[in-house]
Amino acid sequence: MPHLDSTELTTALANIRDAHVVIWGVGTHGGGLASAIFCHKRGARITLFDNKGPEAFPEAATCAQQQHWTWAHTPTCLEQADLIICSPAIPPRALPDHLPLTCGEAIALLLHTGRRIGVTGTKGKSTTAMLCAHLLNWQLAGNSNTPLIRCCEQYGYDCDLVCELSSFQLWHLHSLAPSFDASINTGITCDHLDWHPNVQHYRSSKEQLAHWSQHQIDATKHATPFLNDHFETNLVHIPRQNLPLLGPHNTANAQLALAAAEYFQTPLTSTAFTTVQALPHRLEPVHQFQNIHFINDSCATNPSAATAAVQALTEPLALIAGGSDKGIDLQPWVDALSYQNVQMVCLIGATASAIAKQLIRGGIPHACFSSLEDALRHAVSSLGEDGGCCMLSPACASFGMFHDYADRGHQFTTLVRTLWP
Repeated sequence: MPHLDSTELTTALANIRDAHVVIWGVGTHGGGLASAIFCHKRGARITLFDNKGPEAFPEAATCAQQQHWTWAHTPTCLEQADLIICSPAIPPRALPDHLPLTCGEAIALLLHTGRRIGVTGTKGKSTTAMLCAHLLNWQLAGNSNTPLIRCCEQYGYDCDLVCELSSFQLWHLHSLAPSFDASINTGITCDHLDWHPNVQHYRSSKEQLAHWSQHQIDATKHATPFLNDHFETNLVHIPRQNLPLLGPHNTANAQLALAAAEYFQTPLTSTAFTTVQALPHRLEPVHQFQNIHFINDSCATNPSAATAAVQALTEPLALIAGGSDKGIDLQPWVDALSYQNVQMVCLIGATASAIAKQLIRGGIPHACFSSLEDALRHAVSSLGEDGGCCMLSPACASFGMFHDYADRGHQFTTLVRTLWP
């Protein structure tokens, strides 16, 4: 495996001045840009390389112009690099085995000296990480948040850190094997088989985190059901109603965060959760029109997350789903729809026709559409006079119709507020 270990990476960073560093992949959340700024501040010569080109990353393009960085359009630049910092989105099959590789997460965790907790899982890791940072009053970074390296540069490498870590990031960290004071696993099912070669590769990438941690907080032990409408914790009595997040899965996420607070002996009050808000694109209430409310759950890019979203709601539901294929079996999600109050499933994207065949077998009302707007209009019209909920919870990735899941969620939100002001 080509990634630098801790000794090799330490040496590379010690020799960073005047080195030619290629940033391979700018990244949706700017991790590549953060790595470029880190290396530039330490005297490196920077080349940005991303297949999408500078027009897709205005902030990075502006920064590159200001700092006189090179923007490469072909992978030949990799052969000329003293160090390659690759985006975790680059899959293992694409990596050369003869070049010096690392990632921004590895640099940050090598230099970081504060306490840290790692959070992973197929679903729930973003919300659980957010709840941990909220309870512990630590900095939150990684995956869908601020890049780790940018967070450490801003708050200092001795800050206490909640690290949300995807399977991609964890796999790219295998050579470094960074240590964590504690880790949380929200549960592993299956996802990203368009990136991982098989299910076991995906699972083992996630499971590495527990081996790197001094203490493990696992969903099977710590996400127990709450009793008598309050959370089970030794710290303080917290009513479930004080957590303004929908669904039993968010109860479990909060229980994991409380277990982390308990481990780090953090004092809490019964109002610890009251100011928490749903993360963008994660069961996020975005609009109300008469007796219909709209929920943006665009981040539900796999069937387990989409199933949890549907199970969080009890009123009549019109669901917008579908997208691009990640090689995951959607049948368990389809089966779950049969037991919920689903009035209509409006399908979009490349997976629409395949999902439609599964819905036919399940006897679930559905229709296929070529645009999000058409799907949305039909979803709303399918709800009766009593109204209910119209939710975007796709169970699939966004590529093909949208730039990413956030773009999909933003378009949904904009449409509902425009069509039903």
